[in-house]
Order: sequence, then C-alpha cells, then structure tokens
Amino acid sequence: MLPYENQMFLDVLHEDGLVICAKGLGLETVILNIIKVFCDPGNLVFVIGSSATEEDFWITQLKKDSIKPLPKILSADTSIAEREKIYLQGGVLFVSSRILVVDLLKHRIPIPQITGILVCRAHNILESCQEELALRLYRTENKTGFIKAFSASSQTFTYGFTKIERIMKNLFVPKLYLWPRFHLAVKSSLDKINPEVIELHVELTPAMIEIQTSLLDLINYSIKELKRLNPSLDTEEITVENSLSKCFHKILQTQLTPIWHRLSITTKQLVSDLKLLRNLMMSVTSLDSVRFQSMLLNYSSVDYVHRSSGWLLLDAAETLFITAKHRLFNSKKEICPEHNPKWGGLTEILKEIGQNSKENGEIVLVLVQSAKTCCQLKNLLVQGADTLLLNLYKTHIKDKPIISTQKNTTNEELEINENLNNDEELDENDLNNCFTLTQSKNEDGLTFTECANETRNETLKEPIIVIQQYKKDGDFLSLPRTLRELQPKYIVMYDANMTAVRQIEVFQNSDAKFKLVVYFLIFGGSTEEQAYLTTLKREKLLFDFLIKEKAVMVITKGQ
Repeated sequence: MLPYENQMFLDVLHEDGLVICAKGLGLETVILNIIKVFCDPGNLVFVIGSSATEEDFWITQLKKDSIKPLPKILSADTSIAEREKIYLQGGVLFVSSRILVVDLLKHRIPIPQITGILVCRAHNILESCQEELALRLYRTENKTGFIKAFSASSQTFTYGFTKIERIMKNLFVPKLYLWPRFHLAVKSSLDKINPEVIELHVELTPAMIEIQTSLLDLINYSIKELKRLNPSLDTEEITVENSLSKCFHKILQTQLTPIWHRLSITTKQLVSDLKLLRNLMMSVTSLDSVRFQSMLLNYSSVDYVHRSSGWLLLDAAETLFITAKHRLFNSKKEICPEHNPKWGGLTEILKEIGQNSKENGEIVLVLVQSAKTCCQLKNLLVQGADTLLLNLYKTHIKDKPIISTQKNTTNEELEINENLNNDEELDENDLNNCFTLTQSKNEDGLTFTECANETRNETLKEPIIVIQQYKKDGDFLSLPRTLRELQPKYIVMYDANMTAVRQIEVFQNSDAKFKLVVYFLIFGGSTEEQAYLTTLKREKLLFDFLIKEKAVMVITKGQ
C-alpha cells in the first residue's frame, strides 16, 4: 500500500467512521486490507453495498495472498439452513442488505457475536432503507461491534440540507475521514514518481467549431427557458458550464425529482432536450463526421419537431444541420467525409512510439471512453481513415433505413441514461471493449493487424497496441487490473478521464516496473477540455464544502 492508503487504513481501523475518498485513489485496496484483517473464524463481519465485480476482485486478491478462510458470498440461492450454518462458522461474509435484514429480524444471526459491518457505497444509505434498517437492528442489540463506511462519490453528500450529517447518523458512525486529491498525504505519495506526460492539444476543424458553438447556443436557450418557466426552482447549478459535466443529470434529478409530478409538459420536454443536446455536444468530439450526421438525421423528422421544446426552430439548429451535412462532402460535392483530427494525432503518436521503442514487443495501451470508440479506432488502424468513413457512409447515410421516432416515453420520468442513444445503430454485433493489434513498417508507412493474443510477445520487434475501454463492461476496477497484468510502458489517453489519470498515478507509484510515458490527447479550446476542467473544479469545490461541513456538524456521541 502507498503511504496515504496505509494512513487511510489505520485511521478507519482504529476508530469507526465514514471514509469519503476522491475517485481513482484506490479505495478498494483499503477495503481489501480491512477485510484481510478480519478473515478469521473468530470474527463475524458482514460486507454490504458491494458489487459483484468488487467481491470477485477482493476474493481473488485474498486467494493470491493465501488468506484463509476466504470470504463467502451469500445470495438468494443460499438456503436458510446453509446461511445459519455459515453465520456460526464466522469469517467475512458478502451479503445483500435484503437478506441481512430478513435474517436479523428472524434472529438467524447471533447479533451480539457480530464483530462488525463494512458498508460500501455509503452515499446510498438515505435511498436504501434496507441498509439503514439492518444497521439500526444491529446497533440496537450490539453496542460494541464496529461500523465502517466507505464512499468515492463526494458529490452525493453535498445535495440537500445537512445531508452528510444525516447520513452519518443513519450509519451510526462518529467520525468523518476526507481524502481529496489535494490532501497533503495523497499529494506527497503520488508525486514521488511522476510519469512522463506529453499533452497534445488537437485543433478542432472550422466545421466542428461551428457545430460546437451552435450546440452551446441551443443548450443556453433551453436552460434559460427552463429557468423562465420555473422561477421557484433553485437553478444556480443548472448552467451551461455544468451541462458539460457527467454529473449534470444528477443536478437535474436533485432539483426536479421532488416536484416532477407538478412540472408542465413543456418543462419535461426541455429536460429531455437538454439531455439530448448534451449527448450531441459530447458526440461532436467522440464520433466521426458520418456517425454524427447519422445521429442528427433521427431528429430532423416532422414528428420530432412537433414534440421538441422548440430548439429545432432556432437559427442555431439550422446552422447545426447544414454544417454537419457539409462535413461529408468536399468543394466539388463529392463524398469525402471529414476526418476526426484526433485520428492523425493518434497515428503520429504510434509512429513516434515505434521509432523510440527499444525492447521487443513493448505494449502500448490506448484508453478510450466507450466501446464504440474502441471499435472505431480498431477499424481506423486496420482499414485506414478513408476506407472506414466510406464504409460508414454507405451503411449509415446512403443505405440507412428510415427510423420512426416514436413518442418519447421517458418524459414522465427523470431518468437520464447517457449510454442509451436511440440515434446510433449498433450494427456491429461484435462490439468489443478491448482489441489487440500488431504494428509493422512497410514502404507505405505503418500497417496494423488485429491479433487475438493480448499477452506480451518477446519475439515481436514492433510494439503491441492494446485498445481498451476505461471501464470494461462497466467495471471501474478493469483499468488497474489491466495495468498490473500488461505492465505497459506507453499509455495513450484518447479521451480525457479524471479517474483514469489517478489510477495511472497510483499504478506508477505502486506496481509499475518502469517509468510510464503517457500521451494525453485532447481538443484544445473545446467542450471536451472544458468538461474535464469542470469535473476537476467541481470535485475540489465539493471537498471544500465537506471540509467546512465537517468543522461545524454535530454528531451525537454514542448514538
């Protein structure tokens, strides 16, 4: 463990409390070591709120360290008699809050003998009444056992009046431990070995700048309309700048969910359109010109115009549609889709790495945000930009089937799913979140070939390119695992991601065999860059708020 992880571990081990950690700082490692301490038949420790991927990760790591007995997972498939037997055997048990509540109420668990409870994702305690009930039943009959809670979602604790105080009371914990990235211990630990970072600012094309400006105007219009129609709302955080960050949907949920049933149809449609416009804004930099145009075509129907909040009738919308279409043709009106400027940057980086590579079969890890981008880059390197775009044009524009835009049924809910794009046709049935390519030189330049083996091959002289999504199958632990397994010397961050940056910093200072070279690709002066900076700024402000709350909040001793 790194020094700050060790300090985090010792703090919460010696005194119960709630640990709020910045994303990407390895909270799972701290929880792993706490579980390791209590892996003994003489203890009975429950872990609630954990995901299946986290449980698999912890059990695998404990197995490698030859820890016995290993934690057990209690699911709905485990019979009552089996559960009662397992409770008496002791050790660490991963259990759902529903099973824990039922067994506590039925007195199947010897409550006085419980050593303690570990609560993962503690920010969900107010929404999940079962976890709160389980802790209350436990604390009523057992005053000596511990409760240790963990969370990596700082923003969730800042919404609402004295929310952090209420959460701590429901968790029955007396202390609050805050671990932001700017914490002195974290800073000193991660600054010991800094990876070599090469930041490349790619320029947007004139057409992309025009599209971006149009979308910002449309978002600004929608936000102004939302505020005009709902003057009683606290819309201080509903701004154009915040609309670029990932947490924008949570801001909307916080403000609108309690009064959703009282909102007008126009307001609900404005919320829906804001989600759509934000999605389009992010797609300008992440998608190629063909897919972006294909996306827009789904919103040009008469039916959708009638249902929208009116943004399609603005001049900015007309500019958006015209410019997006012009990106597909050259001055002679021939089909010549515009290349994504990042493609050229990526190719140059791989070329440079190939020239500087000294060892055989060095691994280059290219990290992207989505599986769609992962597939796109693989096709780009194997087929070439022109062939890829022409094939996409034929599939998505020329031979595109007419899609009926049915009435949006989600207008009655405030549930924002950014990964659900009814505008993208998932024609690749084999969409993958990880590809491995080999690089070779010839007279025409570099060529790339897809291969099935992800492991390092010492016989290859040229670098091996591994293209991977930040979160494979939504697993936030996939990147640290990949870094440990592949031990790449070169990392290309194709998309900006705050959590991944920190995971790379932690890896460099803990498990890396040599100094990393990280290439950071970002569109200079774009909404992508602004969204990344806004995320960093928001997290700092949130921790500042929590530090001030910690100084003044009152927690009843011995609650």
